[in-house]
Amino acid sequence: MSIRIGIVGTGGMANAHAENFGKIRGVQLSACLDVIPGRAAEFARRHQVTHVARNLDDLLERVDAVSVVTPDRFHAGPSLAALEAGKHLLCEKPLTVTLAEARQVATAATRAGKRGVMHLVNFSYRRSAAFQQARTVVADGSLGELRHVHSHYLQSWLSADMWGTGRRKACSGDWIGPPARRACWAISAATFSI
Repeated sequence: MSIRIGIVGTGGMANAHAENFGKIRGVQLSACLDVIPGRAAEFARRHQVTHVARNLDDLLERVDAVSVVTPDRFHAGPSLAALEAGKHLLCEKPLTVTLAEARQVATAATRAGKRGVMHLVNFSYRRSAAFQQARTVVADGSLGELRHVHSHYLQSWLSADMWGTGRRKACSGDWIGPPARRACWAISAATFSI
């Protein structure tokens, strides 16, 4: 048995999704979709994706699961559509950029979950050696009882304009904007480690 995956958004991080899905036996990259003309076709060639979808409905008809790898502010729409169509969902972090959208997606995920649909938000750094070590140290009690967690997300590459820090890019990632949008990593690290 194989599972057919569709990737929505074929920019930078989508390549990591495709490469890792390609390593899993029984997973077929069946469709991809992007709003930038030509980008999805190039992505499909690079990752041997079977079909370049014309629109989201076209993609959903051809897959069992969807990986949403669009810019953050566009996560809610395809995530809701996938869940309502009964497709398993992997959404890049953050789930959405507003509380109202997050509640909508959570409600749809709960409904879909009752039909056996799986859904999750991808916090890829949770599997890094540093996160795993932090979790081990907390779990073995060597830090004692935790009462407060203070976190920083320090990355030198965040200063590169490719992440929209120059605020010139309309579809920049989650590295600009209100601090709460950037906090998803810190919150994930704390809750995962405790």
